[in-house]
Amino acid sequence: MPKKISRSDIPLDSMPVVISTIRKCKVCKSALNRREKYVVFNEVNVPLGYSCKHCYSIYLDNDVLIMIGNEDNVDVFGET
Repeated sequence: MPKKISRSDIPLDSMPVVISTIRKCKVCKSALNRREKYVVFNEVNVPLGYSCKHCYSIYLDNDVLIMIGNEDNVDVFGET
């Protein structure tokens, strides 16, 4: 996983840099269209994937889930 991921408010329909076909988030089950998928960037500002508008989960090309988000937009760290 990349060291740093920066979320943006740029919708995927304005900057189509990622291949995505899902219509529902795998984590929060909210409906997603291309305006509700926001482009995310890596540490050198290269588009990496997109995040769900609702729960902030992060996906790569072809809807590969790499980071589970939550609705409070708080990153959770620690052991379970």
